[in-house]
Amino acid sequence: MLRPVPSCLAGTLVAASVVLGGCATSGGDATSLTQRWQGQPAQSFFAQYGSPFAEYGERGGGVRYTWRSRYSVAATGGTGAAAGSEVRVCEIDLVTDAADRIQTIEATRNPKVRSSETASCEGAFDTPFRG
Repeated sequence: MLRPVPSCLAGTLVAASVVLGGCATSGGDATSLTQRWQGQPAQSFFAQYGSPFAEYGERGGGVRYTWRSRYSVAATGGTGAAAGSEVRVCEIDLVTDAADRIQTIEATRNPKVRSSETASCEGAFDTPFRG
């Protein structure tokens, strides 16, 4: 049974979708991940970006995959070697139908990050997986 989203969560959900839509694009493409991947086989996504971290069965035969990536980017605000790098963690839930075709992709609310890491998907989908 579906229940209405409490108003206190509605803003959080909108903010999460804006963050994912704004950060999870590649090559200047303004299309969100869901729009780019909806209807595609989940395995095609994983072939491009790497295997899921976890998967859970959904009602109706679909699957909820949790995909996570830790990656380093040049730290902002400094120059040269002193600037170092920043470790980012991107975590998304990818939901499929019974035929394993992608229906939705959403940023997870609370990705597990270490104190030295930043939760962000910015740049995570700019290059294909090289594993």
